[in-house]
Formats: sequence, structure tokens, C-alpha cells
Amino acid sequence: MGKKNKRKKIGIVIWNFEYRVGGAERVCNYLKKILEERYSVEIIDKNSIPTRLLIVFSPFLFYFPEITSTYLLNQEVNRRKKDLDLIITNGFNGAFLKKIEVPRINIYHGFMKGYRKILKKYLGFKRNQYLKILEKLEILSGRNSTNVVVNREYKKIVEKRYKIKIHEVIYNGIDTHLFRPASLEEKIYLRKKYNLPLNKPLILFTGRMEIGKGVDILKKVIQKKKNLHFLLLTNRDLKYYPQFKTFSNVSIFLEVHYSTLPEFYKCADVFFLPSRFEACELSTLEAISAGLIPVGFEVGIMQLIKKELEMGYILPVNADIMKIERKMGEAVNKIGDQVYIQKLRNFVEKNFSLDIFKKKWIKLISKVI
Repeated sequence: MGKKNKRKKIGIVIWNFEYRVGGAERVCNYLKKILEERYSVEIIDKNSIPTRLLIVFSPFLFYFPEITSTYLLNQEVNRRKKDLDLIITNGFNGAFLKKIEVPRINIYHGFMKGYRKILKKYLGFKRNQYLKILEKLEILSGRNSTNVVVNREYKKIVEKRYKIKIHEVIYNGIDTHLFRPASLEEKIYLRKKYNLPLNKPLILFTGRMEIGKGVDILKKVIQKKKNLHFLLLTNRDLKYYPQFKTFSNVSIFLEVHYSTLPEFYKCADVFFLPSRFEACELSTLEAISAGLIPVGFEVGIMQLIKKELEMGYILPVNADIMKIERKMGEAVNKIGDQVYIQKLRNFVEKNFSLDIFKKKWIKLISKVI
């Protein structure tokens, strides 16, 4: 009788769960939160790896981080599998798991083949070849698992290009109570707290400083729009970070923890995402839920906003910089339009709330285990 009532145990496999900086990490944080109501949830991340192995594999983690971290995580999963009722992996994080008796769900937050194709002209030979290896790992990760994509647009594409079955489409969800519009008093207080200008439109960018996130476009827009102030939540990239530090109309905050992220959204007026490839990016959902005006390229959620709402200041990928400048100016003129802002927020509440996310995931898991 006691065994029958025992809560089933789910292992979520993700390398950097603790910091929750990236989108996949934040999705896993939400997953843990909603699943803990019914199941026992165990995070298998880099903190789960014995220190001696991290030391031994440190050169490989430096030169081949994604491949090495996946190998180490999968070794740890194999060690713990007898205690788990379900394993949830992310992207290529299940590549070295051979057929095991424990059910597994693999989440494709995007797909490397599409990412590499769009960025091919920006990549050197070595980087291009490395991403090809990651494509192979993503395909291997989809073996013997129930596969989930986070955007309906990518279901057929992933199935065709990877020749694997996608069993479910589950869009990401966010906490709309946490990411909500700020009052004027709250905005002023937070801008003072973080030493941000009080009387300038504030443009928010969140993401890694890399070509895929459109950091080259971001740089050009910052140089052109000196009347605006840009708030960057990003990482310390050796190539781009020193360049952005020289701009007088930029404030940079590095490796912002998830717990303080909503405060930065409340400081801003406009959200800028010049990313060249996204599937269901949390940052856009968080931004429009928090009352920001979206500007960016037709990818992921930005594409859905344009397609379903005919709203936002959204352009084709790699649009001319002058067109981006014009869209940015139009978005700035929209600041304070509460009807417009509320319509965007309603879109998130109706389609991407945590309640919807929870129901779909609970339904899927109940089928799998």
C-alpha cells in the first residue's frame, strides 16, 4: 500500500540549472515548479557531477563544452536511472543515453540544423563543423524518447530534417504575475535603484553577446540611436563586451539571476530582439507580459505576434538597419499606450500562462509514465 502511494520521481537533465540565465534553464525551472506539486523532482546538472570528473574533463569542457557536458550528464543519468520513473532531457542532452528501461521525454527548444543554416555565412569553418556535430547529437537525443517541440511551426521541419517523430507541441509558459507592468512610481524607484536614466526611453536587450542573437545589429542601432538608452542583460563576451562598455548610452548587467530579472523588465519601455533564430523565446513573452513594446525580427514569439495580432514593430530577419531604426522610433512613440500594451499582455495570458503550460505537461507525463 505504501509503495502504491509513493510519489513518482522525475529527473530533469540540464547543465546550468542553478543559474537559470538561459531560456532552456528557465523553462526547466518552471517545469520543476509545476511538477513538484505531484511528483518528486530531481535536477541532474553540473552540480551532480563528482568533482574529480569535472577536474579530469576540464580541458574537454573548455574546448568542447556541449559535447563533454552532455556525456557527463548522461553518465550520471545512467548511474541514477534505477531510482527514476521518468527522465526529461533538453536538446542534445540525451545523446549518449542508449535505450534504457526508464521512459524519457526530450524537449527541442530549437534545432541546431536550422540555427546553423541561418548563421552559416557568419560562421568560420571550425564553428560550422562543430555545430554539425551538435546536430548529430540532437538527432541521437531523439531516439527512444517522447519528443516535444516548443513551437508548432517547427514540428514538421524537425521531423523532416532530423527524421524523428515529434509527439507533442507544448509552447513555453511564464509567470504573468511575476512579469507584470510597473506603475510609474515603481519604474522610477527601480531606475534609481539600478542607476538608470529617468528621462530617456529605455530599450531592453536580453541574451548572449553572439551573432545568433543579433549582437552586430544591436551595436549598429545603439550607435545610431544616441537619444535612447539601452539596458543590456547579457554575458561577459571577450569580443563584444569591451566594445559595448565604451558606449555612453548603454548600461550592462552581467549574468542577472532569475529572481531579479522582473525588476529589469519593469525599468524598460521597449524590448529589442534582433535575434536571427528563435523557437519560443521566453524573453519576448516576459517583455510583453511586463508591458514592453516589442521590436525585432520575425522569429519565434515575435513571428506569432505579427502573424496573429498584426502588432509589434517586427521585420524580416536581417532587415536593413534604416528600417530597424524607423521601427524603433515608431515603438518609442507607442510608449504609454495602455490599450496597446494590455492587448499584448492579454495575448500572453490567454496562450502562454503557467496554468496552460502546467496542464499540457501534466497531461503528457500522465501518458508517458
